[in-house]
Amino acid sequence: MRFFPLALAIVALFGCGSVAQRVCPLVVPWTAEEQKALSRALDADKDPLIHRAVQEDAGYRAWARGCQGAH
Repeated sequence: MRFFPLALAIVALFGCGSVAQRVCPLVVPWTAEEQKALSRALDADKDPLIHRAVQEDAGYRAWARGCQGAH
């Protein structure tokens, strides 16, 4: 998962043709129920690795939304 942004950047830089093209990952929205369930699960699980993974995912999702808004 860590290499996905790097791979995406390489594809964007060395893509076909002379016109640069921005490639943004798709952000699949979470329902309110899913967000509440995740919050409860995180409250119950104190494993720092799980919390770090969720924080990284939130960062990637924010980056993808920003990328999509930059078009």
